[in-house]
Amino acid sequence: MPIGEFVDSFYAGKKCTTPITVENVQCLGFDKEKTAFRGVKKGSKKQFFGNSAWKNVSYVYRHKADHIYEIEYLGGVIKATGDHSIFVRRKNFIESVKVDEMKKDDILVSLPFKVRSSFIQGIGTTHKVKAHKFDVKPAVKALPVWDDSPELKEKYEIALR
Repeated sequence: MPIGEFVDSFYAGKKCTTPITVENVQCLGFDKEKTAFRGVKKGSKKQFFGNSAWKNVSYVYRHKADHIYEIEYLGGVIKATGDHSIFVRRKNFIESVKVDEMKKDDILVSLPFKVRSSFIQGIGTTHKVKAHKFDVKPAVKALPVWDDSPELKEKYEIALR
């Protein structure tokens, strides 16, 4: 659903342009990777991507925009207002920036993506793939080894002949 339609649904019949608090609404964001890397200081915009994750939305806000930005990428075009946040890669970090603060050569974050990992003596620099972390646990599947049904016993006896 286009974001405009989604936001407008909260303002049905209202001309109000103040933020409206919402509950049980999530959007795609990300969790930071916990790291002891000295280049990432507390409060810094620099952060390592851990995995994508659903994040709670606190409020929606409908407003008139003077300008709609079009962000071209290999998969198409994203249209957004200047105050909409977007994730970009800058110097191996991920930053959340407002659309109107994007720079010409910013790279949009896409998943999955490969990043450098630890250096192992004798092997070199390893790499790992970052992607979405799903909370879904796989169903436990059981395969029967033996069943005491008379029909199965008969088929087993035929197979042994």
